[in-house]
Amino acid sequence: PNPNRSRLAFALALGVFVALLGLVLRVPEGLFGDALVRASYDSLHQLRGTDATALDDCPVVIVYLDLNSFKLKELDPAQPWPRRLHAQLLDHLTAAGAKAVVFDIIFSEPGPDAAADREFAEAMRRNGRVILAGESNEDASHVTSEHENWARLSTLLLPADLFRTNAAAWGVASHIIDDDYVVRRYLAGFTSQEQPSLTWAAAEWLQLPVTKNENAVRAA
Repeated sequence: PNPNRSRLAFALALGVFVALLGLVLRVPEGLFGDALVRASYDSLHQLRGTDATALDDCPVVIVYLDLNSFKLKELDPAQPWPRRLHAQLLDHLTAAGAKAVVFDIIFSEPGPDAAADREFAEAMRRNGRVILAGESNEDASHVTSEHENWARLSTLLLPADLFRTNAAAWGVASHIIDDDYVVRRYLAGFTSQEQPSLTWAAAEWLQLPVTKNENAVRAA
């Protein structure tokens, strides 16, 4: 057989394979594309491993509540965490020199103790670096016109005025969760509402370089 013809056939076959592979990868929601994109992301983290000390000296503190927190304080998980305890924690973080304090907790309503609410708000004012969380809810409504089968109504739940006016910033606490329940991407914000996510609001407050790009929220 002619060796040049064999090499040419192999080169053509290889070119077709690479072209088909490129087409598959260009469509993440395709049969293989989505799995390959996720695997490329996950493999980097698996190869790198987990550094248990990576956040030991981090100047940014994220505050959230879990069941163990309530058990340690012997509190009822069905009831809101006392705002006075939030105030005490915030004063401690202020004294410790935290660069930013991000509350991944929704404070949309006044608490049962008005005095504790005022203490918490004053602790925010003294700290000056608190980023609070809001919430965005979307519901599909009925048919509204002959051109649009469904209308999507979005409601934005803001932090209560007393807290929002004493915080440095606030953003919507939301994530992009893949169908295997893993968060691989961050949500910068909601361009329709011109409101950043909680992550992006914290990044803007910290003046991270990624937030300085033109149309950074849309690009993210």
